[in-house]
Parts: sequence; structure tokens; C-alpha cells
Amino acid sequence: MKTGHFVWPVGLAVLAWFAPLAVAAIPAADWVAVKDPHGFEVSLPGNWSARVLSTGSVVFSPEAETLLGPQAFVWVIHLEREKPAAEIAQALVKSYKEALPDFTAEGPHQLSGSLADSCSMRGVFQLLGAGWEYVFVVSAKGKVATLTGYASPVEQSRALKPVFARVLSSFKPDAGLRDPARIAPAAAEWVEWKDPREGAFTARVPKGWTAEGGIVRPYIDAWGAVTLKKGGKDSTSITLLSPAPPLFTEPVQALALGGFREGSAYNPSGGAGQSMIVMRYLGARGYIERWLAPQVTKTYPDAKLVSIRERPDFAKGQPPAPGMQTTYQGAECEMALTVDGVKVRGRAYVLATRLAMPGMGGLSHATLGMLNAPPNEFDQALDIFWRVRDSFAVNPQWAAEEARQVMIRSKIIAASHDDISRTIRQSYETRGRAMDEISRRWSNAILGRVDLAHPQTSDTRYGVPSGSNHYWELAGKVIGTETYTSPGIGALELKSLDDVIKR
Repeated sequence: MKTGHFVWPVGLAVLAWFAPLAVAAIPAADWVAVKDPHGFEVSLPGNWSARVLSTGSVVFSPEAETLLGPQAFVWVIHLEREKPAAEIAQALVKSYKEALPDFTAEGPHQLSGSLADSCSMRGVFQLLGAGWEYVFVVSAKGKVATLTGYASPVEQSRALKPVFARVLSSFKPDAGLRDPARIAPAAAEWVEWKDPREGAFTARVPKGWTAEGGIVRPYIDAWGAVTLKKGGKDSTSITLLSPAPPLFTEPVQALALGGFREGSAYNPSGGAGQSMIVMRYLGARGYIERWLAPQVTKTYPDAKLVSIRERPDFAKGQPPAPGMQTTYQGAECEMALTVDGVKVRGRAYVLATRLAMPGMGGLSHATLGMLNAPPNEFDQALDIFWRVRDSFAVNPQWAAEEARQVMIRSKIIAASHDDISRTIRQSYETRGRAMDEISRRWSNAILGRVDLAHPQTSDTRYGVPSGSNHYWELAGKVIGTETYTSPGIGALELKSLDDVIKR
């Protein structure tokens, strides 16, 4: 099967199968007519959007960017040879089962009354810890087939069926809407780019765009940093940081006692890694407002934060860290700035992550996706952004070796961290003792007191009235004398605690 740009084959009435469903789940006022530059129009609920994938399939969903929410879809498939719809459906199910082992399928059920050979399939699968159900129809004519259907969590499926029906029945190809300047180039105009540093991953990038970056190691594990530039210019660029340095460590008493206040740099690796920043967990919105926007302004002084929007869908499906409390938050923001003399529109997608041991302070970081382009190029840059993001593939051999090396480096870092923690603790204890001693002497000077130490037992008598040159213990009492003459048989001279400490 071949895929590529969306091209609707005339004569395939594949959407008619959905038409009998009632459509009344969302008020008409809450629907919008979308005219997409890929060459189609469709009616969607106001919080839904359309997205064309690199395969050429079109997805309609309230979470079209992450593809983790309920969705309807249309996919035109170009075949190398003619095949019946049932054979195509079975091949699709086989490929789905490779990704979702619990994927079940009922059918194919041959459909009658259409203008082409059509069949339907339905079934269930597990995703994000929940049961999902799907229905799709395959229609074939000549060397072209079309897959049309929907998928959603089981508990939402009944309410969403009329919504899916209205979306799919409203879908209409319109070649006049196609605008190459606003959409990603055709698949033939892309090339594969490989991480030049360690061969850790590959990605597809459009021809005419430069790519730089790859694996970086600011800490004990590998982080990714890739920047694409159209024609090598910063004014139209895409940056993906997974995650983005720095790592933040939350303020705790031990750090404060060592002089590490919020905003300061802290390096527990003994120089093996980049310094962390002492900072409370900001969340996605706070990261944008208090860290990302100020960093952008340092480079581009006229940069203005235009808007921020919460994106809880970014946190879906994120894996928990074993033995740790894991928190995810998502957000996106719009910025206006000038890059190399060009007024551009900027957007950043942020996934903030916090990791913490129970009862302890945490570490946090943010994964970033950023793009900027002149307003007339922004739509195309955004389409390219998601195509590039979707194309990343990790080298499995590299991943296995990296996991082994992280364990080795973790032990080194842990030992260094223990040394630094010990130094902080010892410094605090030394400083604490010095402050206690200064306070003791100051208090005695003000109150006219002296502290005395027993030369044999090291017991201390605090707060003895001062004014004598010598002090003796006799029959459990302290006696002061001006000369070194014993006040009685068995008297034992006591020593000033100040003199004892000096030694």
C-alpha cells in the first residue's frame, strides 16, 4: 500500500454507511465549518480540530495533536494492485494487532448498496488503561481504497456516535482549497536525518531545511536537542528539546543550610553533569511565565507573551517512574517577537514533569516543542512541526546500551552526591557550633557569668557568677578565690570552658 498527500477518489461513497445514525449530541451553534488547506472541508465541534498525518490519513478529534482522544478518520490508500475490500481490512487488522496485541476484530462484514466493494470491521482494544471500541469501513475500487471510521473510549462511544456520524458525513474534498504554501511538502520532498552524535534516533525533515543537534548529555542520561531551520534561517525554525535543560531541584532545608537558595545553581555531580537550578516546581504554565518567556526575552528583547492555554491532553499516557511520585502538566503559549529583523509568530508546547520520592523534595524539567515563522509561513511550519515530531524513531540497539550505561553512571553520581551532602552537613554543623559558642560567650559577658569544666569528668557548670581569678569545687559547691590558694582540703580547681575550647 502506498500513502501520500490526500487525494479523494471520485465515485467512492464510503461515508454513506454512517449516515443513518442520529445526529443531535452537540447543538448546531457549537459546530464550525472548517476549510482546510490540505483540500477538504468538514463540520467539527468547536473544540475539535483536523490533522493530516504523514500517511495521508485525516484525523478529526478534540486531541488531534496527541491522537490520544476519541477520533474519526478518513484514509485514502493507493494500492500496488487491485484487492478486495475484505483482504485490505484483514491486512489492516493484522498491522493494528502488532501495535495493540489485545486488538480484537469482528468481520469483515460485506456491505451492500454502495458504489464500490465495501466491508466493515468492529472490535475493542486497550489504550491508556481503558477499553476502547472502534468501527471502520473499507471501500475499494481499482487500485484505490478508503478507510473511514472512528474509535473512542467505551464509556464515551454511545454519546459520540452521532458526533462521528455528522463529522464524517460532512467531509467533502475540495481541490480549490488546497494551498501548498500552508501545508507540509509531499512525502517525496522529505529526507531522513540521523542523530550525528550517537546514531540514537532518526527523523524525517523537509528538503531545504537544515537540521542540527542530536543527543546531548547534561546529566547522567541522554537528552535530545534538535533544531530545524528553513533555508538555514532562524526566522523560520523548529526546535524539539526532550527534555530541555536545566533540571530543577526543589528547595529543601539541607540545600538552604548549605547556602543554596531558590534561583541558585547546584551541582551534585561533582562536575560530571551540568548544574541544576534550585527552584520549586513551576508546573507548565509557571514554567512558561517564570522561565521560558524570560529566557526568550534575553535573546529577543521585544518578545511578548501573547497567550497561554492549558493542555491537559499532553499529560495523557505519560509513564510513571518506578518508586517515585510523578506529576505531569501540559500547556502551550503564543509569542510575538522579531528574529533577525523579521517579525515572527512563535508557539511553544510544554510538558512539565515532576519526580519525587515520598516525603522528599523533587526534581522537575520540561519537554519543549517550539516553532517560529513569519505569519504567512506559520501554518506550514506548524504542519511540518507535527510531521517531524511524529517521525522520530529510536535505534533499539542504542537504547539497550544506553540503559546499561545509565546504571553505571548513576552509581558514580550517587557516590558524588553523598560526598557533597556530607560536606554540606559538616559545614552546617561546624558553622552551627561556632554560632553557638559565640552566643554562649556573648551571653556570659552580658550577664556576668562564667562556664566551668571539671578537669576529670568533663562535666560543665554553666552560669557561675564571674569576678574571681580561680574557681574550686568543694563538697559540691563552687568557690571563687583571688589567689591560687586552695579554700580547703579536697578542693579541686575547675577550668574555664573558654580555655578548654581554645586547646
